[in-house]
Amino acid sequence: MSVSNATSGMGGVASPTESFPKSAPPAERALLGRVAPLLLVLVACGRTPPPPPLFELVSPAATGVTFVNQVPDQDTALNIINFLNYYDGGGVAVGDIDGDGLPDLYFTSNVGPNRLYRNLGNYRFEDITERAGVADPAGWKTGVTMADVNGDGLLDIYVSAMSYLTMHGHNVLYINNGDGTFTDRTKEYGLDFAGYSTQAVFFDYDGDGDLDMYLLNYSAHSERGPSTHPQRELRHPRAGDRLYRNEGGGHFVDVSDQAHIYGGVEGYGLGVVASPELLRPLRARAEHAPAARAAPSPGRRPPLP
Repeated sequence: MSVSNATSGMGGVASPTESFPKSAPPAERALLGRVAPLLLVLVACGRTPPPPPLFELVSPAATGVTFVNQVPDQDTALNIINFLNYYDGGGVAVGDIDGDGLPDLYFTSNVGPNRLYRNLGNYRFEDITERAGVADPAGWKTGVTMADVNGDGLLDIYVSAMSYLTMHGHNVLYINNGDGTFTDRTKEYGLDFAGYSTQAVFFDYDGDGDLDMYLLNYSAHSERGPSTHPQRELRHPRAGDRLYRNEGGGHFVDVSDQAHIYGGVEGYGLGVVASPELLRPLRARAEHAPAARAAPSPGRRPPLP
């Protein structure tokens, strides 16, 4: 089929009857004249427009969320050379802290102030950090978790932090008072850990109806001593993960040893998640485990049920 320089009809493409050889029988030329426009219509219908984007970028000026996690590029006391996760970033938690049905936001900043934003609806947020009393703990902040820690139907906030070199941080539990404010009750609840914390997750690991806490911790190369064997067994005071059981009445107990949680210096934890689907078989195994178990030999851990 030849192409002409015509600028009318089909956008510069010659009509089908003009392009078909003139020597062809009239019947064939007539058939092409009827079929070709139909084919062109079908091709045009197949050109569907691209779907709209799934996400839309909304500016801080429009949302009111102006949080920025800024770390110094030139810090001689704490930097990427002497602190492995210097650029790992902060954390964010999303949850409805005031019961209005809208998800609110809490951001942790490594060295700057943490921020709590209340959702006003229509993608607008209000910074209520100071009024809520959850500005931030001292030190290098890493992660944050929202959970109903005391079971009163209100979301509380648990902030993880690091204590290393010049940064003397510690974890903080903010209990929701139900009036838009929070109270630091970390020590009262037994969750006042100071070390290399990365993130915490609350879940009911023992099936008693209240939330327990698994604390994920990081480590530092400077803590490791010379050794040709894995250093997982000996529990480290600042590194190594922890499991805290909720005893009720606003108090948690460290049960890491009983639960066989490794707490050595080689625990470089970066992320943690708890899944109910994984907990069900573990609970079933625990329920069918023998009531009495032989004591482990010195220096060895007993087998899991």
